[in-house]
Amino acid sequence: MVHVGLRTITDTFARFARQCIEAGADGIFLATTHSATTTNFTPEEYEEFGRPYDLEILDAAEGAPLNLLHVCKSHAMVRLLADYPAAMLNWDMRDKTNPRMSDLAPLAADKALVGGLDRLLFSEKGACGTLLAQIEETRREMGRRPFVVGSTCTLETTSDPEVVMAVREAVEK
Repeated sequence: MVHVGLRTITDTFARFARQCIEAGADGIFLATTHSATTTNFTPEEYEEFGRPYDLEILDAAEGAPLNLLHVCKSHAMVRLLADYPAAMLNWDMRDKTNPRMSDLAPLAADKALVGGLDRLLFSEKGACGTLLAQIEETRREMGRRPFVVGSTCTLETTSDPEVVMAVREAVEK
């Protein structure tokens, strides 16, 4: 019965992804929110109940240059999903239960890794300096391996616009 529901959800999202690309989008953002985490599933369960459906959605957006896979939460199965056909890969590398960017880089050599910045800091007063330090730390960690500076997940609606702008300016330098 679970597969019947997953089929309906997948068909809906795949159709939507295809229509977005046909309408001119450069890619989709596919998040495995609460699912690709060992807190909720074993890797074997995800192979049955997650991976095939994820791949169908990504296949529907095939050829788009900016498809981004976000593997959400603590204990993320990001290593298992590093081979997904997405141009970019993002996860919470600031969570101590998840791999660092440099740890995952060899498994995702064909992808732009996106991250480095703790998303919660964007809402904290006085955290701008810490975020700027995280940019430099990530640059050192990644060495010559290109990456995209980004947050560990979506930003809170309480994020300080001035902090967001300061991070943007630091990256553009």
